[in-house]
Amino acid sequence: TERKKHCLSFFLAKELKFHPSCMTGDSTPSYLLDSYRCIPRLKKVFDHYEDMKYIVMTRDPVKRAKSHYEMVTSLDGTPEQIQARGKEWLKLTFEDVIRLDMCNMKKSGLIPYWDIDREEMDMDAFNAFVGTNCEDEAFRAYSKDHVKMGSGSHSLISRGMYELQLRPWMCAISNKDAFLV
Repeated sequence: TERKKHCLSFFLAKELKFHPSCMTGDSTPSYLLDSYRCIPRLKKVFDHYEDMKYIVMTRDPVKRAKSHYEMVTSLDGTPEQIQARGKEWLKLTFEDVIRLDMCNMKKSGLIPYWDIDREEMDMDAFNAFVGTNCEDEAFRAYSKDHVKMGSGSHSLISRGMYELQLRPWMCAISNKDAFLV
């Protein structure tokens, strides 16, 4: 298809066919977070997706969130960079953005164990929920409702929930040796 040709053009696919030992790649944190859109696209574009290597680099989630907030609210950069970051957070404090993402996760059913008003967690509810199909479905709902393409102003806290983001990838790719985390 035309889309497949377009995607493969970024990876020098024609040249690499004759030099299979050469590697190429792409990276963005959005691939990990937006697995429900990215995995089906990956499977359509790369027939050999099971044989590919997936390198995932994580950061301290708190430092990552602070850095993300500072980047998105910075007015440094080209007009295109500033536009891509989004403007939704420009008048919000770091704490406001944390609360916004927590509310979005709560609305999507992703953190049923968290009492937003009291800022308390029910450990029994947490232990009963984490790792379940219900959590996977809630993450899918959260992703569809709150992970916006074309703006960096989303998912401040949930981007640091790495295990939850990796789970769909680990289910979709049967070769677990393909992952380096």
